Amino acid sequence: MQNTLLPKAVLWDMDGTLVDTHEAHYQTWVDALAKHGVVIDRVQFAPLYGLSSQTIMESILGRDVPPELVKQVSEEKEAVYREGLRGNLTLLPGVPDWLARFSAAGIPQAVASSGPMENIRAVLHETHISHFFNEVCSSVGHPGKPDPWVFLEACRRLGVLPADALVIEDSAHGIQAANRAGCRCIGVSNQLTMQVAASASLVVANLALLDQEQVNNIFTK
Repeated sequence: MQNTLLPKAVLWDMDGTLVDTHEAHYQTWVDALAKHGVVIDRVQFAPLYGLSSQTIMESILGRDVPPELVKQVSEEKEAVYREGLRGNLTLLPGVPDWLARFSAAGIPQAVASSGPMENIRAVLHETHISHFFNEVCSSVGHPGKPDPWVFLEACRRLGVLPADALVIEDSAHGIQAANRAGCRCIGVSNQLTMQVAASASLVVANLALLDQEQVNNIFTK
C-alpha cells in the first residue's frame, strides 16, 4: 500500500460536501421567491441544489427572467442565508480528518463552488477551516457547473494539471463538471443515480468511510 497520498491537488465543492446546507438554501429560496409571488416546493428545488442563483432562477421562472429580478432576489436570499449560518454549521463526517490529512501531506487544496464568494467566506469562517485552503474559487460571473470552468480555474491557480487533481463532490452536476475538466472525482452521496455514480472515480456515502488506499487507487488505474 502507498504511504504517500497521490493527488497533486484536491478541489472541494462546498454545499453538500464540506457542510450540509441543503435545508438552509431551500428555506431561504422559498422565502425570497415568496416575496415576489413565486412558490416552489422540495421536489422542484431538489435538482437545483448547488447550482448558481442565475441557473436556479432561470429554471424556475424561465430563461427570459429579467436580470434585475435575478439580482434582487439573489441578493435578498443570500443575505438571509448568510445570517442564518451563524452558530448553525458543522462539517460533514470525515471532512475534518481529510482536510488535515491532505494538508499534512503537503497537498494544496481549493474550494471550487458555484456559490457567491461571500457565502464561501462565511462558511469557511463559521467552520474555522480557511487555513486549509490555498485558493477559493467561485463560478459566479462565469459558467456554473456542470460547466468545468471552476475546476479548471482552481487547477490553474494551484499550478496543477486537471488529471492530477482530485475533486470531491456530492452532486450530479459537480461530478459532470469534474469529468469535463479531466479531473478524478470522488462522489460523496448515497443518493446519486447509478449512471452518475458510475461516472465518478469512486462513490462513498460519507468521507468517514474513505481510506488512503482508495484515494491512491484512483490515480493508479
